[in-house]
Formats: sequence, C-alpha cells, structure tokens
Amino acid sequence: MAKKGVKIVYWLLAGNRFLVVIAGVAIAISIFLGGCSNARVGSLASDFELTDQRGQTVSLEDLSGRPVVLTFVYTHCPDVCPLYLSRIRQALAGLEIPDKGISVIVVTVDPERDTVEHLERFAGSWPANWHFLTGRSAKVARVWSDYGIHVERDGVGALYAAANGYGVVHTGKVVVLDRDSYIATELVGNWSTTQLGDVVGQVLVGKKVVQRTGPLEIFARLLERCGDFASAHPWAFIGLMFLIMLPGLVLPAFLLRTFLRTKQG
Repeated sequence: MAKKGVKIVYWLLAGNRFLVVIAGVAIAISIFLGGCSNARVGSLASDFELTDQRGQTVSLEDLSGRPVVLTFVYTHCPDVCPLYLSRIRQALAGLEIPDKGISVIVVTVDPERDTVEHLERFAGSWPANWHFLTGRSAKVARVWSDYGIHVERDGVGALYAAANGYGVVHTGKVVVLDRDSYIATELVGNWSTTQLGDVVGQVLVGKKVVQRTGPLEIFARLLERCGDFASAHPWAFIGLMFLIMLPGLVLPAFLLRTFLRTKQG
C-alpha cells in the first residue's frame, strides 16, 4: 500500500508540473499579445499627425506644453460616443480651464464617413477649441493600434444599417496626457465626469495621477481588456483559452490513469 501511495503522489506531482508549465506559457503569451499594441501609463505617448475639422494638420508635438485629453469616437454613433463627448465637456467645464489651458483631441474610428467636411459640421455642436481628427484609413488605423483601440464594423440591426450604412464597434477609452506628452492615465468603459475631472485637475498642477480603483473596477477593466483582445485576435484568444483550460481537462485523465494502474498493480 505504501508503494501504491508513493506512485499516486509521483504521478500527481509529475502531472502538475507539466500542467503548470502549460498554464504559465499561456499566461505569458496572453500578457505579451495583449500589451504589445497598447500604450502604457507613464510612457511617452506615440505622436501622430492627422487633419482636423478646419483642414489643418494637427500633431501631438504641436500641442506639447499643455495637457491633452484624447478619445476615439465616430460621428454616426447613436449612443456611447455622444455620451463620452458630453462627459468630457462637463468635466472640463467644472474645472474652469482657460481655452488654451488644455487640448481635447477626438480621433475618428470611421475615417471613410468622417471626412473633413463632415467633421466641420459635427464640430459645431462642441467647443470651438476641440480638434476632431481624420485622415487616410491606414494612417488613422496606426493611431488606433498605438493606443489599443480595437475597431470593427457592425450592422447593428437592419433598421440602423438601412439608415446609416453600418455601425462601428470600438474600444471606449479616454487617454490623458501631461504637459510633456506622457500618458498620465487611461479611463476605460463607464467612467464618470468626477473621475476625469480629478485626473485632469492633478495633471494641470503637475501632480502624478493617483486614481482610487476598487476591486470591482479592476475586475471590470480586466474583463474589458480580455474582450478587446478576443475581438482583435480571435484565433489566438481561442488557442489561449484552450491552453488555460487544458490543465482542467488533463488532470482528471491523469487521476483516472493513476487510479486504474494502482488497481491493476
């Protein structure tokens, strides 16, 4: 009986080492793939050069020396995008910042329809000093990639598709840059005007941004990042999920084989 017990322990330990290695590799690959295209808080923001609603070329370098609030929307969006822009306007209005005290940059996720002429009409509903940017599709797509914005066309139902052609599913994100164009923070998902106001207020006075993030917010952010990664790399995501679940599938087989061999022995 003692020998049989030793055999069982041996098989379990050997199997677990194998499974731990597989899980570790899967997690390492997922971290690498998930972070390779996303801007990181504390790093220098990737510069870009696009065209605003006035037909003028705008780059981050042109705006250095003042904080920047950067977000990504499209003008045909029926719901979330207008809400994002309204919250940005409300948050900044509460701080009573001079017109040239901060720059707001809104990059389109639909460059085919958001032409300079269309953006000029759309911008009339928003503060005059905001920059609504567009450009050639490939050029705009590089900006999405640099800031971890996944973009995908979606019909969003027959009625919406008939009226608007298509919708755009994209990552909802606001990036705040400090005066030296370093990324101070990112707000993802359903952030509040208070959160953005606190962040911008800290950046304006040169403080390092400190955000109070609870466990639920951390978990929600993790789920959103997983969703973005799955949308951007569907086959890689499926493969990683298989590798992560593999220990749970293989371990019962190890236990069953060990049990059967023990009975036969």
